[in-house]
Amino acid sequence: MEHAVILAAGTSSRLYPLTHHLPKCLLPVGGFPLLEHQLIVLQESGFRSATVVVGYHRDKIERFLRTRMFPRIRTHTILNREFDRTNNFYSLFVCRERLEGRPFLVTHADLLFHPGILERTLRARGHICLTIDKEIVEETMKVRLRGRRVEAVSKAVPPQEAHGTFLGMATFSAEGSELLFRALEKLLPVARRSYFTAALEALIQQAEEVSYATTGGLPWIEIDYPEELKKAEEEVFPQILRSL
Repeated sequence: MEHAVILAAGTSSRLYPLTHHLPKCLLPVGGFPLLEHQLIVLQESGFRSATVVVGYHRDKIERFLRTRMFPRIRTHTILNREFDRTNNFYSLFVCRERLEGRPFLVTHADLLFHPGILERTLRARGHICLTIDKEIVEETMKVRLRGRRVEAVSKAVPPQEAHGTFLGMATFSAEGSELLFRALEKLLPVARRSYFTAALEALIQQAEEVSYATTGGLPWIEIDYPEELKKAEEEVFPQILRSL
């Protein structure tokens, strides 16, 4: 797999005032912006290009990409012009022209993760594969599993029915990419403010197979609140360093 998409258009209001003048993906952890952590891991994992979907403070993200050197991965940006009134459903949809029919990985820009999690994800099989943690993390996307298939992926999955947490990282084969963008297009009139998992749920309802890979217990964190940023700095990033 050569291409990755990083969803980084949102306003990140839950991190105000830290994100009043800076997009969340440029917040530093361990001395480097989150986006830099991701691009380094992608580069080292063999990805040759990465598309960053921008919106909020797009100028600062684009300036960062111009001034930081990632010698083995090309970076591009795509603008979600409706970033302040849509969600990552629409951010992924605006990539359609570039990605439909091509294999790719998508990841949320607010993830800090051990490189081994990406390695496990890329080794997994399936036209659509979600990366999950077997632990339940509150206020995140939860998954319900049946055998090797994902049966549901939503914040609405009751905790007592959940088998894990969706990290916000997924891979799509060429066929899986076509299925995804058709589902996004069909739902677009009613789901612009939704998460892209709405399209995955629709595909599951159509009996399309959605598989999963696990983190294997390796450290990661999704950063939505100031306390999670602090945890990333003080706990998760040191754990990642110690295990490399």
